[in-house]
Amino acid sequence: MGRDGGEDGFVRRGPGWLNCRMKPNGAAFRSTGDEPSAPPTRPPLRWWPAAGIVVLAAAAILVIRLQEDVPFQTRNLASLAVSLAAVALLWLWWLVGSRAPWRWRLIGCGGALLVVGLGLALFRIRGVSGDLMPIIEPRWAARERAVSPPAPPEAPQVAATPVAAPRRVVADFPQFLGPNRNCVIEGVELDPDWQARPPRPVWRRPIGEGWAGFAVVGERAFTQDQQGEWERVICLELATGRLLWEHRDRTRYDTTIAGPGPRAVPTVHEGRVLTLGATGLLNCLDAASGRLLWQRWITRDADSSVPDWGFAGSPLVIDGKVIVSAGGRDGRSLWAYDLQTGEPMWHAGDDAAGYSAPCLMDLAGVPQVLIFNRHR
Repeated sequence: MGRDGGEDGFVRRGPGWLNCRMKPNGAAFRSTGDEPSAPPTRPPLRWWPAAGIVVLAAAAILVIRLQEDVPFQTRNLASLAVSLAAVALLWLWWLVGSRAPWRWRLIGCGGALLVVGLGLALFRIRGVSGDLMPIIEPRWAARERAVSPPAPPEAPQVAATPVAAPRRVVADFPQFLGPNRNCVIEGVELDPDWQARPPRPVWRRPIGEGWAGFAVVGERAFTQDQQGEWERVICLELATGRLLWEHRDRTRYDTTIAGPGPRAVPTVHEGRVLTLGATGLLNCLDAASGRLLWQRWITRDADSSVPDWGFAGSPLVIDGKVIVSAGGRDGRSLWAYDLQTGEPMWHAGDDAAGYSAPCLMDLAGVPQVLIFNRHR
């Protein structure tokens, strides 16, 4: 029994208590203060922001995927952007809004950054698929790249000698989308049952990188490709695939999202081959020999820049004029060059270049050149 009537060893002193305990030797010691309380408890983790981020991101991606009128590539890019934004918000939530101990927060954020850094160090994006999905490969994987050929011999910028046109047949495909740029070839019948009677390979040969299709006139096929640092125009024998001639320019277009190489189909007209490279190099070549007749850098003429995916519009030839989209401002978007000399004849329009090829149409009795530009 404590002093002053305290049975539990405490003596009341106003609002507090006077503690009285005995030391092992029988002496007493005292301390004053309030009744001892339990240690403060840490508030629980705040999970609802993380759950909200995940639910909203999943809902946004679902809505994006259901937009069937939107191109699949655009939906892929939008879904990827939402996913990256959600990951960034989750990282920020863990750092400043989770209520986790600071030690855990720093370890978690540092670990996430370490994983990202290791991923970037060990892997790379080789390119993208046709659906704009990234193609990831280990950094130690060897990249297939064509060996650069030797430098081409000097060629004259303008040739005055006439050129012979390849023999034209019914099934000629002299330019983008066919003879009239309307995806129609007259007088040709194809077997529709490729399951029962599939096409038979006639020949196969390696070529360089690129996205350009073929133009076919007579017994020759023309296309563009990329060989190392050289952009090429090549002519193949249609029956065998044998290389008949090539023209090379030291220029290269290559981006992660767009891939390397030229992308425009050559245009064959009256013994000349007109090509537009991905960097804006317009060539006029002799169809028989590949000799350079004239050459223009359309970006220099128009004071424009290369589009994000490179120049892709095949040249259009009308009444002795070669028409291409250069994308310059102040009346320098669409250009017409003289077929014989390469000298500019006129230019018009103000919009940046898109990825379509110009085409000729008769609207309301007026021949007009139509083209889709980057913004309209």
